[in-house]
Amino acid sequence: MIDIGAGENVFQQEEPILHYHVLRQGIAKLGRRKGSVEKLFALKVPGEVLECELRKEVDSRKGFCQTVTDVKVVVVEREKFFQAIETNGSVSQKIFYQLEREMCFHRRLKKIEREGEIGASMAFLLHHLLKKVKANRDKIEPRHLDRLPLKQRELANLMGVSRGTVSKYIGRLKGKGAVETGRGGVKILAEDVLKEEFRDFI
Repeated sequence: MIDIGAGENVFQQEEPILHYHVLRQGIAKLGRRKGSVEKLFALKVPGEVLECELRKEVDSRKGFCQTVTDVKVVVVEREKFFQAIETNGSVSQKIFYQLEREMCFHRRLKKIEREGEIGASMAFLLHHLLKKVKANRDKIEPRHLDRLPLKQRELANLMGVSRGTVSKYIGRLKGKGAVETGRGGVKILAEDVLKEEFRDFI
C-alpha cells in the first residue's frame, strides 16, 4: 500500500497500463484531457478500482487519476489483477457491482435530465456523491464527509451541461438552504431538501 498526498497524480492519461490501483482511504477523481481542456467523469471512494479500463485488450490509459484528499492506494500488477478477476469470484463480483452501480446511477441521472429538470438532476448528482462519501466515513477524514470537493466546472462535466447552468441551479439550492459553496467545494446542509428536489423523477 502506498500513501499519496492531495492534488497528486496517481496515473497519467495515455500511459501503458502496467498496474491497477484500488483506493483504500480518501477520495480521488478520474478525468480526461483534450488539449488544454480537462473533463471530470467520476469521483472515486474507498473500495473502488481507480481505472476505468477493465478489459484485457486495453493496454493504455484513456484518462488520468488525481487525488482529491490524502489517499492510501493498493497497487496490483496488471497480470495479477486479471488473474484475481478470473479465479476469485468475490473479487470479480465486487468489480461487477462497482460498474453496475455506476451504470445505474448514470441511467437515473439521464432519465431525470430527459424529463427536462436540470435542478432535479443536479440535486440527484450531489445526493449520489454524498452517499458514496458517507458510506466510507471510516476511511475519509471527517472534514470531507459533508463537503464535496468539486468545483462547479467539475460538476458541469459530470452532468454534461455548461458551468453557467450549474451556477444557476446551485444558486437555487443555496436559496433553499440545501447547500453552500466555497473554496473547499459544495457543502451539503440539508440532505432532505436535495431528496425532495428529485423525488418525483425516480
